[in-house]
Amino acid sequence: MAFPSLCNELASLLYWSMLAACTVGPGTVVTCARAGVEYNLQLIWPLVFASVLAYALQESTVRLTIVSGRSLGQCLREKCGGYSKLCGAAIPCWLVSGAVVVGNTMYECNNWAGGVDAVFALPGVVGPEGEDRSLIRVGSCLGYAATVILILAWDQTDALGVCLGVVMVAMIGLFAVVVALMGFSWSAFLLGLVPGIPNRSSAVAAEPADLVLSLVGTTAIGFNLFLGGSMAVGRQLGAARRGIAFSTLSAMLVSVLILIVGSGASGR
Repeated sequence: MAFPSLCNELASLLYWSMLAACTVGPGTVVTCARAGVEYNLQLIWPLVFASVLAYALQESTVRLTIVSGRSLGQCLREKCGGYSKLCGAAIPCWLVSGAVVVGNTMYECNNWAGGVDAVFALPGVVGPEGEDRSLIRVGSCLGYAATVILILAWDQTDALGVCLGVVMVAMIGLFAVVVALMGFSWSAFLLGLVPGIPNRSSAVAAEPADLVLSLVGTTAIGFNLFLGGSMAVGRQLGAARRGIAFSTLSAMLVSVLILIVGSGASGR
């Protein structure tokens, strides 16, 4: 493979890793870490299952967009054209749109809360115990809002995707180093790939079935279907498939590494 082609392929992989960067948020970190702390490596299999599910759904959405030249929303409107309409759109389209708006709002509230916690983790930010932190919270949210507006005004999706891809690769390297230094049991890891619901580890632990659903829900994210569809405009199907495979594999690796780190923390 020629050097320019290799660079283009690498840029394409980093572009599609935006999906992985949108997947691994505060909810993923907390859920995977808690699963590791409370159930060791027994709940790795939901992450593998959810990653396969995420790839299947995202690949089908991207293929639909590239082949038909229409977004997922446009295809939905055409498919539901025979249903009763409200303000010019079919009722099923309104239901899907409402679910997307509510779900995305919940996800973004989670991301903003995680971002504020990250600010609190900076040295010197947190004052004495009991100090009012409302000003820091409001200032952080305004700062994040201004950053989002600047990114939207910049209108450079490709460059943003590459930057997020670099961040994702850095996260994989960081957690991989931690896991290598910490060590773990390969036999427990392999047993964690076998589907099964463990017994509740303690009275204060989360229900294992609830954690399984949370792990799947934070890995196979619905809004990535619409994001992937918009990213697929003007792209080649083969490159898109490779990019989505790289993205889902990266998200799975980060999630599994976080879970392993949590399991090691529980044993200390």
